[in-house]
Amino acid sequence: MAISALIADDEASARSRLRRLLAPYSFDLHADACDGVAALVAIQKHRPQVLFLDVQMPGLDGFEVVEALAPEVMPLIVFVTAYDEYALAAFEANAVAYLLKPVVEEKLRSVVARIEQLVGPAVDVARAAARATAVGSAKSRPLNHVLAVKDPLELFDIRLHDVASVKTKEIV
Repeated sequence: MAISALIADDEASARSRLRRLLAPYSFDLHADACDGVAALVAIQKHRPQVLFLDVQMPGLDGFEVVEALAPEVMPLIVFVTAYDEYALAAFEANAVAYLLKPVVEEKLRSVVARIEQLVGPAVDVARAAARATAVGSAKSRPLNHVLAVKDPLELFDIRLHDVASVKTKEIV
């Protein structure tokens, strides 16, 4: 199964090198974008599963591209940049990876493996099965949660399933 991808970088040589490094893998590289605005247009047109995105680009930077994307077209984001100081911000933007230029083949191989796990059809099946199992087991388990209650003299536990009603006092 080919993974649809797009490369957005203002440096033609960086786009070309990344395209060459990705060639052995199962990526369908639809298009390249040379700036942030072109990236948005290409994402809307091609709906890639993965976006290899430079941080510093003309028009819109990589973070502005991510912010401008609607959730329904949001691909997995792999930031590819020469600047290590944006790594924390990249992960706060939910990037799946952060690659420093020049991209090292070993690091790219690791990122590709992660992408394949996240995009593969088995992921959806596994998530659905895990969700069904979790919901089923939650429904069949009795509530054993405990509240710690303190009165002026002592601290004691009350099991939630023993609580018949709750009165609250408004504190002003």
